[in-house]
Amino acid sequence: MILALFTIFLILSIFASGTSIETTSTAMIISIPAIFLGLTYIIRSGNKIKFPKYFFLIMAFVVIQSIYIFFVKNKINPLQYALVFEMSLFYWLIFYNLKSGSRILKTTILSITLIYSFLYLFTKISGINLTNVSQLFFVEGLSSRHYHIGDLWAFVIIMIIASKWGRFSYKQWFLVGLGLIFLIISNSRSAYLSLVLGFLYLINKMTITIKNKQILVFLILSFVSILFIYSSTGRTTLFSRPYFFQSIESFSKYPLGLGMGNFSQISHEYYDITKEVAKVSIYTHNIYLETLSGIGLFSIIFLIFLIRSLNDIFKANSSNIIWAAFFLSITINFMFDTTYAIHGIIWLWFMSLGVFQHES
Repeated sequence: MILALFTIFLILSIFASGTSIETTSTAMIISIPAIFLGLTYIIRSGNKIKFPKYFFLIMAFVVIQSIYIFFVKNKINPLQYALVFEMSLFYWLIFYNLKSGSRILKTTILSITLIYSFLYLFTKISGINLTNVSQLFFVEGLSSRHYHIGDLWAFVIIMIIASKWGRFSYKQWFLVGLGLIFLIISNSRSAYLSLVLGFLYLINKMTITIKNKQILVFLILSFVSILFIYSSTGRTTLFSRPYFFQSIESFSKYPLGLGMGNFSQISHEYYDITKEVAKVSIYTHNIYLETLSGIGLFSIIFLIFLIRSLNDIFKANSSNIIWAAFFLSITINFMFDTTYAIHGIIWLWFMSLGVFQHES
């Protein structure tokens, strides 16, 4: 009963985090009972709570973010990021200690993906513009050039392939096919990149012949290359985002950062010089550069966490490959998009790391 309630509140919190900027506080409020139920279940099971590797690195990261709230001009964004990562700590802890974590996480991810896919189709077929179900996530986004529903489906496809390789049922084939359709519709290059690199990671880990690996690599690269070229028509390349350079160059001026979530201040300073609106952004489109702009030198803590976690991911074996691939796919996406600004995706990232570490 407790686990069922935990799963329901978990799904609701992640759903709320992806509907609009205005509902992010709602998502965090719903997360409170979810976290309480998860911890209660673990404690009542008689298991001693253990801390995953690198847990205290992120705890220090959260503490530093919290301290910045008292010193920066714009306090709302740093406060929000601090709360999001604080809740990430709890979710990470729960899924690291939860024996049924893998099953619950799969249920949560598939439920959220299918709910948002239905909403996307509903808005397109009905013509009803659900503006509040779109600000960051899945329908008409901040930019109509691409939809983040494709990013979510990229993670799901990687999860399905990793768990059901060579043993696909009709249901799995249907989900992968549906996911590929949404990937094409989404026009999201970061989704294509996270899918192809996640898939290449899986191929490298699979026990199949070199010839078959080469065929699979050729097929996936050909498919994604076509999508990538098509989605890039009239747009800058993925690697020429001006926000990357703005964040790096601003480090000399703000070595201690301006507080998490306050990158727009840096970006507007560049606009004052260049007068190019296209080079103004709220986000850096890279999770590490976001921390660099936010807490400057202290971002080394987050960088250490990333490097060590990814090192463990690349050492993964076939017994824990599912969540290793899932975590890697989201990480790649975080390096080239704003999906890390969606609280639920950050939470899923840490949950998958917790399950991976538990199964290791």
